[in-house]
Amino acid sequence: YAVFRNTFIYVAGATLFGIVLAGTLAWLVERTDIPGKIWIYAGIPMTLAMPGMLQAMAYVLLLSPRIGFINKLLETVGLGPINVYSLGGMVFVEGLRLVPTAFLMLVPLLRSMDPSLEEAAAMSGANPRRTLRKVTLRLMLPGILAVLIYQCMTALEVFEVPGILGLPANIYVFATKIYSVIHAVDGIPPYGEANALAMIYVVIAIG
Repeated sequence: YAVFRNTFIYVAGATLFGIVLAGTLAWLVERTDIPGKIWIYAGIPMTLAMPGMLQAMAYVLLLSPRIGFINKLLETVGLGPINVYSLGGMVFVEGLRLVPTAFLMLVPLLRSMDPSLEEAAAMSGANPRRTLRKVTLRLMLPGILAVLIYQCMTALEVFEVPGILGLPANIYVFATKIYSVIHAVDGIPPYGEANALAMIYVVIAIG
């Protein structure tokens, strides 16, 4: 049950955090005149070139309670350390890893949507928040659901972030639990138990 709970919090938190951040960036570059759009278009997808393991290790160097560069700076001003070896740290790092893919999937949705519908809502007296909720998000809902499904499966299957940030703190999700089951004993690994856990992936994927 602990693995179920950790996996749900990790996947849901990382997916929502990543999609909200990616959606905000996509809306800024497609619907506003924010300066430096070209740098956003170029910079966000560029992070896809860095493997997930290197990204997780980078945050260890930044936010480890003992050696983290940012934590060392926080100590100088009397603030407590930020512990990246936690469920919140896993959600944060994996959520950032999901941003580039979600951004690349959301930008075409906004670009292909007719902006005159939003202009009509504004001319009818709707404020920007109501226009976003009643027009933009409703038109984008099928595409957002597709992004949500894809990002959930990606977060569920990835091993790098839970392995580097979760295992040292004994925080297990499905990916790391299967790994630990196979490597926990000497001799012949209990492949049956690992396969039983892996069948949960199949059930979720079918759903």
